[in-house]
Amino acid sequence: MKTLTSIFLLFLFYSQLIFAEDFYQLLGISRDANNRQIRQAFKKLALTLHPDKNKDDPDANEKFMKINKAYEVLKDEELRKKYDVHGEEEFNSQRGGNYHSWNYYYENFGIYDDDQEIITLSRTDFEQSVTGTRDVWFVNFYSGSCSHCHHLAPEWRHVARELEGVIRIGAVNCEEDWLLCRQENVNSYPLLMLYPRGVKYQGARDRVSLVKFVLNELSTHVLEMREDNYDDYRDKSELPWLISFCFDQDVCVTSETLEKLSAMLDGLVHVATTDCIQQTVICSNFDQHESRIVYFHSLKDGKHDEIPSNDAQDIYKTVLGFLPDMISLDNDKFNDIYKQLSTHGGKPWLVEFIVDSQTDLQLRKLPSLLPDVGRVDCAKASLVCQTFYVRKYPTFILFKADGTHEIHHGRQSPQDVAVFVQECRQSAVVTLGPNDFPERVVDDGDTWFVDFYAPWCPPCMRLLPEWRKASRSVESGIHFGTVDCTIHQSLCQKYNIHSYPTSILYNRSVPHQYFGKPSAPAIVEFIQDIRFPPVVVLTFQTFESLVNNRRTSDMWLVDFFAPWCQPCQQLAPEWRQLAKMVFKMENIHIGQVDCTTESMLCQQQNVRAYPTIRLYPIDEAGSSHFHLYNGWGRDAHSIRAWALHFLPSNVDELNFETFSRVLIGEKPVAIDFYAPWCGHCQTFAPEFDAIAKNFEDKIYFGKVNCEKHPDICRKANIRAYPTVRFYPVPNTKNDMIGEDINSQHAETITNILQTKLERLKQIKHEEHDEL
Repeated sequence: MKTLTSIFLLFLFYSQLIFAEDFYQLLGISRDANNRQIRQAFKKLALTLHPDKNKDDPDANEKFMKINKAYEVLKDEELRKKYDVHGEEEFNSQRGGNYHSWNYYYENFGIYDDDQEIITLSRTDFEQSVTGTRDVWFVNFYSGSCSHCHHLAPEWRHVARELEGVIRIGAVNCEEDWLLCRQENVNSYPLLMLYPRGVKYQGARDRVSLVKFVLNELSTHVLEMREDNYDDYRDKSELPWLISFCFDQDVCVTSETLEKLSAMLDGLVHVATTDCIQQTVICSNFDQHESRIVYFHSLKDGKHDEIPSNDAQDIYKTVLGFLPDMISLDNDKFNDIYKQLSTHGGKPWLVEFIVDSQTDLQLRKLPSLLPDVGRVDCAKASLVCQTFYVRKYPTFILFKADGTHEIHHGRQSPQDVAVFVQECRQSAVVTLGPNDFPERVVDDGDTWFVDFYAPWCPPCMRLLPEWRKASRSVESGIHFGTVDCTIHQSLCQKYNIHSYPTSILYNRSVPHQYFGKPSAPAIVEFIQDIRFPPVVVLTFQTFESLVNNRRTSDMWLVDFFAPWCQPCQQLAPEWRQLAKMVFKMENIHIGQVDCTTESMLCQQQNVRAYPTIRLYPIDEAGSSHFHLYNGWGRDAHSIRAWALHFLPSNVDELNFETFSRVLIGEKPVAIDFYAPWCGHCQTFAPEFDAIAKNFEDKIYFGKVNCEKHPDICRKANIRAYPTVRFYPVPNTKNDMIGEDINSQHAETITNILQTKLERLKQIKHEEHDEL
């Protein structure tokens, strides 16, 4: 019967595999699965369904390609977001065809996924937890195909267990996160790096050597207690003490163990040792007559507890149990604190919500790291937990001075919680719920920027810290909020939120969706662009008056788009950037047409695809004659370079004859040496043209195509593209080398040229005075 049941379940899975189109269902995971759960689910299926193990099944390759495709998409946070929005049709049907042998998945895939002490870091994890904090991390950058990495793995696990609580141990699979490894300059495997100092380990790869390296790099403070310093230690510090009394070196707690404990308990407990053979008075005063380690709650009253172990982890856990726990808050106590914060302000309170009395001992560190910390047991204070929609445990919420609050998502370690508190203390982000919509956020007329997110979504977790930074960077009057769509599903459905994160700026009740980079500067720039639009929004009437009836000296670039179109969404921030780049060029105008609201105009203009970028040139009338942008790069620089080709240039193309002639002319000369295949040259060309316009009557501007005129560039000693040279007057010797201008930024070059002109003017005056 058991065998029949197993066969039936296997049949059900294969049926699901053949007909299912949902990637989450294919891997047998929930939509809130994290990266480790995705890897573990895929590995389990890979070992069962791999074609190497199913050679008699003609459909084995197709079945495996399906789960491999699902894994390739869901493991990547950007692809996962696209899938959540657009589904499978967004992805090429060939994806999933490249896979490894069965042995690779059995031996090489997810080396550390089953090791709880080792944190497998994605790019998002790395930015938030490693480079974004001052915590000490020892990170192993490895490749699953590297034999040395596999030889190191058992030692790395031993190191992780031995240093648990001392530092944080991480691993990065460079086959999966190659962008992160390239960012960290990882060129060989395994590479072991100690952060935050970025110290590369280059010693022997055994447990003893690795642990010794870490302890040598840590700033541990194991104090030596003697008769001449005891009174100072007793009177000056209120912290507890952990003291090793040593009568016999063979049975004493080792110096290595004390160093580990000092790092583990840094800021919580003083760690000290005393040699009782030499410091007989101290040991006698403490009534200690044999080697042992003792925890003193206070040196002043002498209250203490002996710890019957010499193992660092055992001692550490025992000491954590002695530390004061968080304040327990019932309904009344919590409401008093919340009312005080809402009406009178004060320091923020961090509250942990639980459902039973069992909590992680590590969290005993929090009261020492943070001033105001409390705990609410939802089994006893259910009303409080319902009010703040607490549904998973433990949950940490920071309650701030104005009665607002923010929820912690991420690892529950004391370090990660402390980082969350530090971020939130100064941020102006508000956690929103159904009671805030639509009255407070949408209908009130204020400016609200709302991030609709899900805690399981990696891009969401990457955005949240930037969201908080952005809230601190804008002027007052702009409110930042967040909505957890796993809790407020109906609210998110009502506002058509189908993917995470979805960020919407309600500017005087008008919604504008954000499609830019997940960075604070980009978010702030978007707000400014919406409040003070650089792009002209064209309607049927304004298109007629501004584009059709434009002046002959005017050029218009128009983006015809639809808000639901993903390429349009990607173009939007670049289009705004383009408008700002040409802002000072009076005859170039940037506009956009929303074809969902201006359908008649788009039909009239025969727009059939989105986005459609059209250039309406100078010296033309109406809209029948235009140039269509078909470039591959829909970025601001590429579009601007293309558009400026339709304007008269202020820079002359030079050959050998004209180059020699302008060098001995009456004006100073600025030359751009370039190559047609050089991308930077194409980007720089419009900058150089704009500079030329500023010095129209003072400096002669030219350009030399070094591919077409190699003799000129060789004699000018040009070794890189683009190269800008300045040739002062008089140039009687026909000097072809000139003076280097080491910049490609318009403002910098303008300042340099202005300085050179002033210097030439000064020299001319000095020569005139001498005459």
